Amino acid sequence: MTTTIEEHDDKGQLLLRCGMAGGALHGPLEQFGATGLPAMTAHFEDGKLHGAMAVYGPDGALVQRSVYRHGVAHGLMETFVNGRRVAAQSMTDGVANGPSLSFDEAGQMTARLPLADGKLEGPAAFYHEGRQVRSAHYRDGLLDGESVDHDAQGAVVQRCTYRANLLCGPVRRYWPNGALMEELLYRDGVPCGQPARFNQRGKRLGNAEAAPMLFDRIKQLLRGE
Repeated sequence: MTTTIEEHDDKGQLLLRCGMAGGALHGPLEQFGATGLPAMTAHFEDGKLHGAMAVYGPDGALVQRSVYRHGVAHGLMETFVNGRRVAAQSMTDGVANGPSLSFDEAGQMTARLPLADGKLEGPAAFYHEGRQVRSAHYRDGLLDGESVDHDAQGAVVQRCTYRANLLCGPVRRYWPNGALMEELLYRDGVPCGQPARFNQRGKRLGNAEAAPMLFDRIKQLLRGE
């Protein structure tokens, strides 16, 4: 048999309404702030969260929405800021699995990260104002494989390869016309020798000659150009 219990403050404002059975929470639970706005709604079974749960801020705006099964998160978990969704993640028996999504203030995706048993695993994509600006690959939670960066026009800015989170192999940077700008070989995260640098027509340059043009290109990228 389930008994409904209520708690009120000294002014009679309802703060909590829940069900109890056998001395444990059972059934729907509602928690309210001092102003009467909802603070949390959830469902319990034999003292454990089981079903949908929602958490609200002091202004009553939704902060988090999730699903539980026998006390552990199981299903979609979403996070909100000022009423907009900023993150979404699928949970399996309390562990993150599947794509982890994040969003900007306009609701556009900023990242799509692959998770398996709580670790990054597989291809990942990063976005800016709706445009993909980076692709990467993870293995066992570490960068492992090719990583490619793009500028605002979609042109490739840089290509490199990681092994267990360390740069391994050539790091190549490009001019807006696609020509190779700079190349430097890495081994276990350590650069090998000096970079080879080129102008937009493919002519190799000395470091002193190349520096002003490289700095201009970096400034453009920082401005999102």
